[in-house]
Amino acid sequence: MLKIRIKMLEKNISISEVARLLGLNRDTVSRKLSGKGIFNLDEIEKIQQGLFPEMTIEELFRKTN
Repeated sequence: MLKIRIKMLEKNISISEVARLLGLNRDTVSRKLSGKGIFNLDEIEKIQQGLFPEMTIEELFRKTN
């Protein structure tokens, strides 16, 4: 699991909100968050800057145990 999933729960941010920010389908974002797809660099930067500016990209997209 990626740290972003934990942070989304803590901040009450839905997959749909992330999808709107990125201009993607909710299911596409869900797949990427579950590791069945990958975020491109532009998407990663948009998520970090738009939703989690207090965190670095490395912190946000680190895998958790």
